[in-house]
Amino acid sequence: MLYMIKKIMILIILVLIIVFTVKVTIDLSFSGTKKVFIIENYNEIYSLDQLIKLPQFEGKILYINLYNVYCAASLKQFNPLRKIMERPQAEEIVYIHLATPKMTFTNFWKSTVKEQDLKGHHMLMNSVFYKEFWTHFSSEKVSYTPLYIAVGKDKKTKIISSPKTLLDRYILNDCNLVIATFVRDNLDVIRPHLLRDRDKLRISIALNKDASVDSVSCFSIAGKEKSSIKNRIEVWKQLDLKIKETFDAIAAEKINFKRSSIDLPMDVKELSAMIRLRSN
Repeated sequence: MLYMIKKIMILIILVLIIVFTVKVTIDLSFSGTKKVFIIENYNEIYSLDQLIKLPQFEGKILYINLYNVYCAASLKQFNPLRKIMERPQAEEIVYIHLATPKMTFTNFWKSTVKEQDLKGHHMLMNSVFYKEFWTHFSSEKVSYTPLYIAVGKDKKTKIISSPKTLLDRYILNDCNLVIATFVRDNLDVIRPHLLRDRDKLRISIALNKDASVDSVSCFSIAGKEKSSIKNRIEVWKQLDLKIKETFDAIAAEKINFKRSSIDLPMDVKELSAMIRLRSN
């Protein structure tokens, strides 16, 4: 009986070894997809300068996502990053995802890349590159993941905010676009209720924890004067509804803003210019 148990245990161990070996082999064989690119000869890249000067990145704006495959904070940012990459403006940007080498085996890195399916160019840094990378940001006093770097066409680098923070800003900008467009389209009704000619309108929005709208306040601003004009005219009911609909549509994103405000010029040309600028 004991002999049979030993044989079964040995058999189980052998099966596990075979399964593990097959999985490692499959993971190592992953070479990318139509949208996920493994940088060719990535193990021969030893510096940030060498990376960003690769032919495929020539004349491009680069977004570098430095992460560790075991870092929960790094992986948590992947979903917001996906949503940023889906935006029309993102088409002009090339995304590079750098996995740090700390305790990272090639097969597990490739498995993570395949599973996450994050669009862009991927590579696993070697220890030389990893050490050299931080020399570019010594004055910033950073040495952690995740970290996000923007590289201009001139190859100058700059640390930027996390994808979640950027996504919140994009969402807020989209909402402000809706507000500005509504005000421009109803300017003839709104303008007579302002304190002075060429006055500005401030719209302040307080949000609940779930990103739904708690309250909307509208002010006429003239110099140091500030006067609430909420509910003076019927158009505010329509504006309230428009704002709530807009924010309710993105409430699932759980943006981190508690309050938002926007100052709008009371001139069609200036409003149109603002809308064009925010649309780009």
